[in-house]
Amino acid sequence: MNMGDVKAIALMGVLTVLLAGCAPADVAQPAAPSDKMATSTTSNMPPTAPPGISAAIEDVNASAKKRGILPNKVWYEADQNVVMAIIPPSPPHADVRAFEADVAAISAAADGFTVGIRNALRSLEEAKAIQRRVDTDGPFLRSKGINITATGITTNGDTVLVDVIGASDIEAVKRQLVERYGPGIDAQTAVGWATN
Repeated sequence: MNMGDVKAIALMGVLTVLLAGCAPADVAQPAAPSDKMATSTTSNMPPTAPPGISAAIEDVNASAKKRGILPNKVWYEADQNVVMAIIPPSPPHADVRAFEADVAAISAAADGFTVGIRNALRSLEEAKAIQRRVDTDGPFLRSKGINITATGITTNGDTVLVDVIGASDIEAVKRQLVERYGPGIDAQTAVGWATN
């Protein structure tokens, strides 16, 4: 592991703590560490957050409310010097173009970081509903040879990520899960577990 990797891991740890420290209790917990990060939500940041991020998030939430995009439906992802507002499909009356312009202005005024928007295919509530179904279906899935160790929601907010152990063909597991739960699900081999 080189120094760049160590710095990147340390920065991600700090951002994770910052975002997790202020997340509501009902936020989906991440699956095991992977190249697919779990979703974080926040409406405010602790005082230890880099200067300006809390204000930028508050401004994004204010714009979302003003433009008809419910701010409690917007969640955030942070990666190094970027804060990404993730928005689900907007209601027909929402002024998405004005919201995008507002976020561009917020980003232009930000000092040392950028603010962007990523559109999600479904709401966080819809993703949580899929996650609850998977969690509830544990005994059924085990009877089909699918041994799940954890579930989480990916940062795009669209997909429930399932950690699986003992699968010799993870692609076949993915196909079975999509067949049962729809396209909002993905699977990976659980970290630290060898496949057959």
